[in-house]
Amino acid sequence: MDPKQKKIILIGTGVLLLLISFGTAFFPLVRNKLDTPKNSEQQKVEPSNLSRLPRIEVTATDAVVIRKVFYVKSKVEVEEKNNLPPELVGLSREALAARLSNGIIERFSPQEIIVREVRDQLAPLHAAKKFIGIEEGRVAVFRGIPGLAFECINKTDIPVTMLPPQEVSDLHKGIPILNDKNLMEILMGLSSLAFAD
Repeated sequence: MDPKQKKIILIGTGVLLLLISFGTAFFPLVRNKLDTPKNSEQQKVEPSNLSRLPRIEVTATDAVVIRKVFYVKSKVEVEEKNNLPPELVGLSREALAARLSNGIIERFSPQEIIVREVRDQLAPLHAAKKFIGIEEGRVAVFRGIPGLAFECINKTDIPVTMLPPQEVSDLHKGIPILNDKNLMEILMGLSSLAFAD
């Protein structure tokens, strides 16, 4: 046998093997495609198959929502527990997540939903308190707790350098404010000390 004939036989054998392997891999796919019904009317769900379908859990009427909120400026987590609002009853986890404006669902069951949220603000307990302190060398009003969690809400024109040492020491510690009247009295007193001449 000459080399040309050997080459033709070898190429022919390779092509034949390739066609056989393609046919054995492709034929079952085509057969399955031909065996499946063409539309949904032809498909029948047997009652025995229903138990194998995934069950979608939805919120119950007596469900409780536990919202865990981490307040960044206070560095504290607060847990709020409330009944699920009626308009959210009967929703799946995905539908409920789409309706939530803030937070992510950490855990979901028909009776209990845990939502975790992060807020870049003071915790309500801290935000409800006010004190007078120092901001950029001036007397300022803060919301929060001195030395723990606070934010400046108003900076005055009263320079700290013009105040007596005891008042400066008190300002460094933070002077608690009881109400708006108390705030005005303290600021007027500090102003008269700073600008007395």
